[in-house]
Amino acid sequence: MIGDIIPDSYPYNHTFDANVSVELTALPAAGYRFVNWSGAVDSTDEIVSLVMDCTKNVTATFTQTGAILTTTPSPDAGGDIKVDPPPNLEQGYIAGTPVTISATAAEGYQFSRWSGHITGKDNPVTLVMNTAQEVNAHFVANSSFSWWWIIPGVGVVAITLPIYFFVIRKQDSSAQ
Repeated sequence: MIGDIIPDSYPYNHTFDANVSVELTALPAAGYRFVNWSGAVDSTDEIVSLVMDCTKNVTATFTQTGAILTTTPSPDAGGDIKVDPPPNLEQGYIAGTPVTISATAAEGYQFSRWSGHITGKDNPVTLVMNTAQEVNAHFVANSSFSWWWIIPGVGVVAITLPIYFFVIRKQDSSAQ
């Protein structure tokens, strides 16, 4: 914006009276952020002033803002989260970028579920980055409990959680 004028197109050319102070305001479009002014003005301030004492060229530079993806494993030691592709902007992803997210359990853990902007147990999953997203991968510790019984005529039976039944050794009935 130049003073009260919002140009319809760029580059914008305008003639000002000599020695008039002009205020320039950077107005980023949706999905962009202002970076800096260059040319006759060198500044990162969104609003700048300059005196029109000669012909001046000024350029406002904008960059596309990204949709930021935050991933968190729970617990931290439970495993890792991989995103593919990695962010394609300095600050996140270009809107509309599909991202595959996968969870890999650490030794002694197993993947349980997703929470945040993804729910369920599918692994991997794909998320389209249009806005900032938060994804949590939940892991649970592997547990192994075993009970052993000697059952006459059957042998040794083991029960292990998750529940699996199996006969370790069958007794010979003729040996009784």
